Amino acid sequence: MKCPICSFQNRDGVKFCERCLSALDIFTLKPEDEGIYCPQGHWNPSGSKFCSICGEPIMKEQILLSPYALVEKDSGELISLPVSDEKLTKIIVGRKSVDFTPDVDLSLFPSSATVSRKHAVLIIDSESRSVSIQDLGSTNGTYINGERLDPAKTYKLNPGDVVSFSKKLHLTLEVKEK
Repeated sequence: MKCPICSFQNRDGVKFCERCLSALDIFTLKPEDEGIYCPQGHWNPSGSKFCSICGEPIMKEQILLSPYALVEKDSGELISLPVSDEKLTKIIVGRKSVDFTPDVDLSLFPSSATVSRKHAVLIIDSESRSVSIQDLGSTNGTYINGERLDPAKTYKLNPGDVVSFSKKLHLTLEVKEK
């Protein structure tokens, strides 16, 4: 299986990339495959304080194997969404700058130049397992399935919805079933 993070072609049957240790398929992992994802979606062994791939700090409030992910439409690259133990988790999505690092950094995607630093916020309700999004007044807009969102208004997302950060970067919401 080809790794969604580093593109390494792994042997059949392995669960984690043999090069970068990223989970090959977050949705087929079992509880015995314990680990934790960094904010950029790289899998790390339990207890890691910093990502072995990108060096980002791994926050204690992240849960193991987040059931929420965004998948980039063209490359298939997976971004695991960090979820806290709180009822509501707010995740800032945007592009890294010298002064600010969003919870989900989209700057590594080739089409990220039109993504604002603080582009949108994802809101995950752990009790209802619902996901909502709110545009933060981004320059080039946020879209759900091609429809532009009004800034500061909250919209419900469904699994399979395509969220576009500007008209150039398209990600699909995936939610692991209970």
